[in-house]
Amino acid sequence: MAVVLLDGFSRLVYSLEPMRSDQFAREVEVKTVSPSKRRFVAVAQELLEAIERADFRFGDRLPPDRVLSTEAGVSRATIREALLALELLGVVEIRHGSGVYVVAPSARPVDEGPLSRSTAALFEARSAVEPKVAELCAQRMSPAAIKELAKSITRARAAVKKAGAYTLFATLQLEFHTGLAAGCGSPVLADITHRLVSVDENPLWALINQHALRTPAQRLGQIAEHAKILNAIKMGNHEAAAAAMHSHVTDLGCTLLGTPRLP
Repeated sequence: MAVVLLDGFSRLVYSLEPMRSDQFAREVEVKTVSPSKRRFVAVAQELLEAIERADFRFGDRLPPDRVLSTEAGVSRATIREALLALELLGVVEIRHGSGVYVVAPSARPVDEGPLSRSTAALFEARSAVEPKVAELCAQRMSPAAIKELAKSITRARAAVKKAGAYTLFATLQLEFHTGLAAGCGSPVLADITHRLVSVDENPLWALINQHALRTPAQRLGQIAEHAKILNAIKMGNHEAAAAAMHSHVTDLGCTLLGTPRLP
């Protein structure tokens, strides 16, 4: 299996090993693929949330793909893609001739393959680009735009405290980064940032993030880091804004990769 970022982070090409007796491989051209062709991401998110709610406990076998297909209203091929994505994250194990089982946390492998390398490359780019975006925002962002991002942070905090669905939290988190990109005053940097943080550009991104930030405490920690960045921008402290963003992005990358944070 492989996950590779190409063409200035505008493509995500992945192939997956066969599941049971089925053989299929898929290459996604992210710029042109329609949302319906990434339906597997939404399905995988729902399954991951069900596992986190303990609807399916560790060691449980998931329903057959034909059952999941009927319940989700998608094709069996989409279900298979979703399950393969979850296996790639170490959340489930696909056993030939037996079914798909939820993997206990202690048994989840640390991915050291292409997915890990692609994620590392993505965050290397983000740590280079987004601190500059934050720096420019401290110099150029309008008070009205800053106020809107503050509201977004408040909504994200409320969503986590009310145990809302991950998808709402993720949408608001993405809104923060894209909002900064829009307010930095640099169309080129804004476009690059959109590509780096976009789920459309990186179909597996939402799943990796969801899997890594499983607890309310982790999610509130991410929101607190956003608040720190925005406060530096509001104060016009471009150096502090850049430093806070660099820390935020690099720490998130370490969390997703399961590697120690840098001192």
